[in-house]
Amino acid sequence: MKNATIHQTVRRAFTAARELAKSAQLIRKTADDYIPGSEETESLSPYEVRFLATEKPLSARQNATDPLIDASLRYGLLECADVVPRIDDDLQIDSVLFTLVQVVPADLGAGILYEVMYR
Repeated sequence: MKNATIHQTVRRAFTAARELAKSAQLIRKTADDYIPGSEETESLSPYEVRFLATEKPLSARQNATDPLIDASLRYGLLECADVVPRIDDDLQIDSVLFTLVQVVPADLGAGILYEVMYR
């Protein structure tokens, strides 16, 4: 399947999900150049994304009744074409800030759909 077809399919799926697919921001934190004797600073780069929450990871092989390993983790799918999300990026959903703890590509390498774990 071509990447353009995958991108189009993912966008259509998120659009069809309507209010379940929330607008969100992925916030990339980058450390600024350190000047000895000064306080460390970082730059924030926001990217518009769409987010769809899931109950547990899609890759989970547990039965529906099995407990999750870490109950504090949340799961979802992220439509993100402008940047590849990575661990420690922040995800802002409805003005609540979360931090990504795991990112797994979910689109055969097309670079638009990621399964994320966050807290």
